[in-house]
Amino acid sequence: MESKILYVDPHKCTGCGRCELACSFEHEQQYNSLLSRIRVVYFEDIGLGIPTSCTECEEKACMDVCPSGAIKMTKNDITVIDENICIGCKQCVFVCPFGAISFIKEKKVAIKCDLCDGDPECVKNCPTGAIQYLQLDRAVMKKKRNYLLDLVKKGGI
Repeated sequence: MESKILYVDPHKCTGCGRCELACSFEHEQQYNSLLSRIRVVYFEDIGLGIPTSCTECEEKACMDVCPSGAIKMTKNDITVIDENICIGCKQCVFVCPFGAISFIKEKKVAIKCDLCDGDPECVKNCPTGAIQYLQLDRAVMKKKRNYLLDLVKKGGI
């Protein structure tokens, strides 16, 4: 089975933050964007918000650097952090090339998107459909299509 990823269409995102709130409630039973495994990065100067999360790298630097073995793969090939094993060293936070791993100071543990074990709450709660959970090849095709559409709109093609 081909892996699935979170696909984000920045043109559809309104920056509402519902994805962050749904995620934090699912994992921490609190509506608090700081406890979310997905984060909206805002570009105020151009009025754009883009949700970002773990990209499930092929070479998992986070897993390689974890001294306690808290970062593991599930049966669905999703990288997760076992909070019961995490020692709070933050090495995975520093090594992640996309800044997708956060740290909860109160719990002294690292957190990252676990795709809600294959049923992402952020996707279900995105009011515009900006976040989708797609097969990799489908997500790549959508990205190509959106790129080319932007070129056409700008008169580049």
